[in-house]
Amino acid sequence: MAKILILYSTTDGHTREIARRIAEQIAQAGHAPTRVDVQDPPAGFTLADFDAAIVGASIHMEKHQRRMIAFVRERAAELARLPGAFFSVCMTAAGTGERDRAHARAYIDRFVARTGWLPANTASFAGAVLYTRYGFLKRLVMRQIMKARGRDTDTTRDFVYTDWQQVADFTDRFLAGLATGSHPPRDPRHADVASGASSRR
Repeated sequence: MAKILILYSTTDGHTREIARRIAEQIAQAGHAPTRVDVQDPPAGFTLADFDAAIVGASIHMEKHQRRMIAFVRERAAELARLPGAFFSVCMTAAGTGERDRAHARAYIDRFVARTGWLPANTASFAGAVLYTRYGFLKRLVMRQIMKARGRDTDTTRDFVYTDWQQVADFTDRFLAGLATGSHPPRDPRHADVASGASSRR
């Protein structure tokens, strides 16, 4: 049984939900997952307590959260010694065109470049539009953005675009690598995006 850290950062809470789903799958596989919000780590938190790590961060205003970038950059050497994976959450990953896929991959490229950590597996998951959780101004702005993209604009509802099978496949790959001890660094340009959601590699 491996002790697996799932470290995440979130703006509106959806990345937390993805982390929860991953933790459930890991627990079902017989391992011990621990979810930690990078904005509020528990007292005494240290990477030395874990056998592997999955890191997840969402895109807000075209960037991953600063706190996550700073944390990973400061501990890149520690993370490199653990079997690791990274997932990025952004609405761009909900697109089906090559331009959208390239944009989603670029977020991961940028994260790797800024932190110096190259995890074995990476993926980009489509996020959610949580109108009911937004303040008036953000709700208005998000509605205009979604309208321009031809997507859902009913502000009385929330819309989740995450492909949960893609999340499950990502977790399966991570667990398979953990079982075999095979976690070589992976080119982030090969990150899974929406169009490859259900494919296994």
